Amino acid sequence: MDEDMVRESISDKMSQLGISIQEYAEMCGYKGTTLYGFLEEGDKPCLAILDAEGLKAVTYYEFKD
Repeated sequence: MDEDMVRESISDKMSQLGISIQEYAEMCGYKGTTLYGFLEEGDKPCLAILDAEGLKAVTYYEFKD
């Protein structure tokens, strides 16, 4: 799952619940500005967002072709 897929998932949840960014963030236990930065400004997802969504960041390396 990439960042855009996480954004889409959160946006879908907010739509289904009929709530704002601020309300969703409060429900999940972090600041609305944090979620706004991720959804609207393209920030990286912070640990609070990842935890609330049940996700973890994974980095890996591949050989060049």
